[in-house]
Amino acid sequence: MWTAALWVAQEAVRARWPLGGFPWGKLAFAQPDTPFVGYAALGSSPLVTFAVALTGALLLWSVLRVAAAPSGGGHGRARALGAAAVGLAASAAIVAGGALVPAIGRPAEAQTVTVGLVQGDVPNVGEMTVTGERAQVLRNHADGVHDLAEAVEAGQYPQPDMVLLPENATDIDPYRDPEAARLISEAAEDIGVPLLWGMSRFNDDGTRYVQSVVWDPETGPGERYVKRFLVPFGEYIPYRDFFVRFVARLEQVSSDAVPGTEPGALDVAGTTLAVGICFDVAFDQPVREAVAEGGQVIVIPTNNANYNFTGQSDQQLAITQLRAVEHGRPAVVVSTSGISAVVDPDGTASYTSPEAEPDIHVAELTAVSGTTVATRLGAVPEAVLSALGLGAVVAAVIVGRRARNGA
Repeated sequence: MWTAALWVAQEAVRARWPLGGFPWGKLAFAQPDTPFVGYAALGSSPLVTFAVALTGALLLWSVLRVAAAPSGGGHGRARALGAAAVGLAASAAIVAGGALVPAIGRPAEAQTVTVGLVQGDVPNVGEMTVTGERAQVLRNHADGVHDLAEAVEAGQYPQPDMVLLPENATDIDPYRDPEAARLISEAAEDIGVPLLWGMSRFNDDGTRYVQSVVWDPETGPGERYVKRFLVPFGEYIPYRDFFVRFVARLEQVSSDAVPGTEPGALDVAGTTLAVGICFDVAFDQPVREAVAEGGQVIVIPTNNANYNFTGQSDQQLAITQLRAVEHGRPAVVVSTSGISAVVDPDGTASYTSPEAEPDIHVAELTAVSGTTVATRLGAVPEAVLSALGLGAVVAAVIVGRRARNGA
């Protein structure tokens, strides 16, 4: 019990410190296709981690009981084998429980929504620092919308209610560049539905926002979500003046992104999307708050061009699968270069795109209203389990001191 609770506590610290934290390696995120993922609907990723760690600890405890049992017969060996059997039974019960949890307080289904996905691809794997490359990325994604419109007209896909595009589908600011705005507007007019377009928006002081903007075919840009959890040394340089003296390459990050502060609940064509951009999905807070604000479908725009064929895209998909179960909603990942995916509320990936290739897809999803237990409890399970683990450490220290003093 204490091992599992402490595991949650160290993950809670690592998800917050240093530099905003790095929760990517949580035990929970390795479980999208196991029964353990069901616990996400009850207590988010901390409860999944706790269940996995507790099961592993129980199995080890059972093995150690058998190993320490007296040889031969007798009550001592019988007690050890009985204890091991209890440990194995408890492990099996935890695994079985994970399959039952998602049925508790399942949110109600609402309307059906048809979404289009455009994965435009990038000209080269690596950093997009050349203006020509950025222009090509914008054209690739605009062309992808036109290709989707042509496929819909040809009857290959149903007419979508909206079209989703990835993070950094343009790094040329359409609020400042008329040509970029024209390309996006023409794409929206061609498909005839709102676009959710990932873009950089630059400020007068040289900083920028990483955001997804609802771009209407008639009225242009509207609601937006600004990425809340930024990648240190990738999207901004912490303590820039200090670090660039030692690592000259950091100067390639020419502008620092500024984090957003508001949940990503965006109304698009009558459906509220719960948007979390790329790195956001690894943190419990952004998607949870967007769902709590009314998000009916989870949408994760991302740019994985620097990480194709490294496993990062698969890892991000696994995290998104957990988020779908956690909040009882379908989820969509839309990437510049893959993996784009459609995830059912039970965590099953019903569609995945190839990596480093252009791709278009249309999916019919069932939007969901209401919240799971995990959405309502928020950070409470993490706080309780972390306190349990840290309390065990304090108790062990006190008991140990008393024992030494008594000796």
